[in-house]
Amino acid sequence: MHNGYKLDDKCLRNELLILINYLMADKKALTFFYENETQFGGGDKYYNFIEVLLHFATIDENTFFDVTKKRKDMHLQFSTNSEDIEFKKLVWSGILTAL
Repeated sequence: MHNGYKLDDKCLRNELLILINYLMADKKALTFFYENETQFGGGDKYYNFIEVLLHFATIDENTFFDVTKKRKDMHLQFSTNSEDIEFKKLVWSGILTAL
């Protein structure tokens, strides 16, 4: 999700999120997203998939409104093109489905 910058990469990312949203609609599959944890972001902490989705849903907002993280060479992780807007919508849809 971080390294894809081409249009094809973004379209594939969104297609995978559509499949993930279908899986999250199933109660049996939803437990997998809550229970299994993995390392994310190179740290020592472990996160479940819902927490990773929440990270990507709010990465730009958390970065640009946190004064301790602000730098002059910062850039948005996601732009305002249609694929990135679709990504944000799909991520929030998955989070709301999981709740």
